[in-house]
Amino acid sequence: MTTKLDIQNRQREIKHLCNLLQWSVASFASKYLIDTSEYDVDEIDVKRFQNKVKKQLQRESATPMMLSTLDGYLEFIEATDEYNNLVYQQEIPPFQELTGFISDYQLILEDEEDLQVKKVLEVAAAYALSLGPAWGFNVINLSNDEFDKRHLVIWEGSMGDYGGSGTWGPSMCEVVESFGGNMYVEPSPDRWFKTSLRCISRVIGYRNGELILQGYRYDDQDANNYPSLEYKISLKRVKEGVWELTSETFLEKIF
Repeated sequence: MTTKLDIQNRQREIKHLCNLLQWSVASFASKYLIDTSEYDVDEIDVKRFQNKVKKQLQRESATPMMLSTLDGYLEFIEATDEYNNLVYQQEIPPFQELTGFISDYQLILEDEEDLQVKKVLEVAAAYALSLGPAWGFNVINLSNDEFDKRHLVIWEGSMGDYGGSGTWGPSMCEVVESFGGNMYVEPSPDRWFKTSLRCISRVIGYRNGELILQGYRYDDQDANNYPSLEYKISLKRVKEGVWELTSETFLEKIF
């Protein structure tokens, strides 16, 4: 459906295979680096690469260039003796991909390890998937106030409906926690998240009342799925469900 969804599935599949092979992400990274390097690598190189791979397997890593890197990791894993021994023993269960549709609901919750985030996603993902195709969920804590516990949930989804064949882009809702601990989606005047970005690649954080995002806009000749101009932006919440752009910084043209 989008490169971002493809990337998320590659990340999930790599972690799925590492779990089956009883490899930590760090051990996979060191094995990959040592086995693919033409020269000897020292300990500091291994540590740096381990940290790099950990970041690449995080949900927030969604640059268009990332897909080929993750494909290379999968090809490496599937060429190892350890993987082929499991295949020979018929011990590789099928990997279930996210599709963007309502059938993803349980997978989204199963993939989330943080119990508080999972509690928010129980209502936010149900809401988002009921509206149409949705993927790439991010949960940001806006307020822990006793009288206003609030979370912003950002995802990508269909903006054109038509059975999911229309235009996709950033969407959002705000989830509020009641005094009894129950979560509910607060009605918003517009679920489309007007960030000025075609797609969000990274949620940097929420600091001092401003939401900081990184993502992409189109250059003049860019194809629909490949915006190439990378920006860092800040948004301020002016009222329920309404955010305004406060600053933007051009970072680079990625291809």
